Amino acid sequence: MSEDVDDNTTRLWTMEFDGSCASAGSGAGVVLISPRGENFPFSLKLEFKITNNTTQYEALLPGIEQAKKKGIKLLCAKGDPKLIVNQVRNHYSVKNERLKHYRNRIWDEIEYFDAFSIAAIPRSQNSRSDSLAVSASLLLPHPDFGTDVYRIEVVYHPNIPDNSNFWQVFEDDKHIDKFLQNAAMFASSYFEGSENQCNEFCPDEKGSFREGVVQLKGNRIPKGLVTLENPFDPNDKSIRRTNSHDAYT
Repeated sequence: MSEDVDDNTTRLWTMEFDGSCASAGSGAGVVLISPRGENFPFSLKLEFKITNNTTQYEALLPGIEQAKKKGIKLLCAKGDPKLIVNQVRNHYSVKNERLKHYRNRIWDEIEYFDAFSIAAIPRSQNSRSDSLAVSASLLLPHPDFGTDVYRIEVVYHPNIPDNSNFWQVFEDDKHIDKFLQNAAMFASSYFEGSENQCNEFCPDEKGSFREGVVQLKGNRIPKGLVTLENPFDPNDKSIRRTNSHDAYT
């Protein structure tokens, strides 16, 4: 047991990752390889809208999380998508906001490790994780693994919510506090509705927030949205509408 712990904390592990995005389905495959050469494969079937680039991040992130759960402190990640590898290495700039959130999440996660590296390898050397990704996307066992048993997990939400199709869900108060302190999330915010409708969470000149409705970029809030209490009088009786859209009397 102590020898296993030493392997996890003092010796280098390798992680191979790959994503598959096709009309038949999308999947992610990861193989963690111990210093002794033991393989720990797992894969994910991605049941949500996704692109070729985000599938790679959806493979890399769970792989890093699994490594952390095992207590691994030295990790070398390998994958064939050069774009993603060079974004994580900060060799390429990231103009796409969604990919930037993925890249930043990776940077946050790898702070856990004593040493972390990521390298691009030829697709021919990444066949195991590719096979896992394809297997997961089709929910079929892959012949490359023969009788080996590996896990396929079905995932219905991306690791990085877009606040349009997939809303941010907070795990605890610490998670909420971190979100509120991340001013960058609100850097490109804009607001819809009249002045009296937009007074909660609308930042004032000092950067504080007042009562009303906030719309983040890419978040579709219908025009005419009113705060919940507006349709009711002080006695909680419904106020009759005089307009079919957003006016109440």
